[in-house]
Amino acid sequence: MEEQETANAVSSTWPPPPPFWKDFTPENLSRIEELRKSRAEEAEAEGSIDQEDPTTKKVRRLPRLRGLPRELRNLQPPPEPEAGSWRVFDATYRLVDELPRLEDQGVRRLFPNPEERDQDGKHFDRATILKRLAKSLLLNFLELTGILAINPGAAEEKITDIRDLFINFHHLINEYRPHQARESLIALMQAQLDRTRAETNAIRDAKEKVERVLEGLGSLKGDDGPVKEPAAKGPWARDNETWGALADELI
Repeated sequence: MEEQETANAVSSTWPPPPPFWKDFTPENLSRIEELRKSRAEEAEAEGSIDQEDPTTKKVRRLPRLRGLPRELRNLQPPPEPEAGSWRVFDATYRLVDELPRLEDQGVRRLFPNPEERDQDGKHFDRATILKRLAKSLLLNFLELTGILAINPGAAEEKITDIRDLFINFHHLINEYRPHQARESLIALMQAQLDRTRAETNAIRDAKEKVERVLEGLGSLKGDDGPVKEPAAKGPWARDNETWGALADELI
C-alpha cells in the first residue's frame, strides 16, 4: 500500500513537497554551516583550497562534504548531473543551453550556415535569408492550395516542405536571441544612465535656484541696515513675504 502511494505521488502532475523539507531546521542549518567553515579552514591550512582560474575567470568550489549524518545530507546541494541534463515535470533542461542544430533534429537546412562565407568572402546576410524564406513560404502555400484543389492526396510532400521552411525560419530567428539579449541589456543600462543624468541635472538646477534666491535675499539689506516693515503688518509679515518669494522661485 505504501509503495502504491509513493508511485502515485511521483507520477502525479503536481506532486506534494518532498519529505526532506523537514530536515531544514535552524539547528541543522547551523551544524552544516560549522562543518563547511571547518572544512574550508582545513583546506586553506593544507593549501588545497581552490583559487580563481585566471584563464576561465571561474572559482572552483570546495569538495563536497563526506560522511554527513542522515539529517544533514539533504542540506547539501546535489552534484551537477554528469550527463549535463535533467528532467523536471517531464521537461528536459541542460546546464549549457545551446541551440540544437537542424541536422540533429532531422530537419533539412534550407539556408547556408551563417558561419560560412559566400564567394566574395563575406558572411551571409541573415536578413536576406529571412526574406527569402518568407517568400518561399508564401509560394509554397499558394502551391499547396492549388494541389488541394486538384489532387488532395498529393499534398503531403508540399506540407513537409512548408514544415521545413517554418522550422528553418524559426531556427534562424532563434539565432538572434543572444544579440537580442545583449541589445536589451544595453537599452536597459542606457535608460538607467539617462534617468540618473536627468535626476542629477534636476538637482543641480534646484541648487542654482536656491543660490540665486539666497543671493537675492542677501541683497535686500540697504546701506542703513535692513528695510523696516510697517508695524501694521506684524512681526512675521516680512518672513511670510520672503518665504513666498522663495517658493515662487523654486516652483
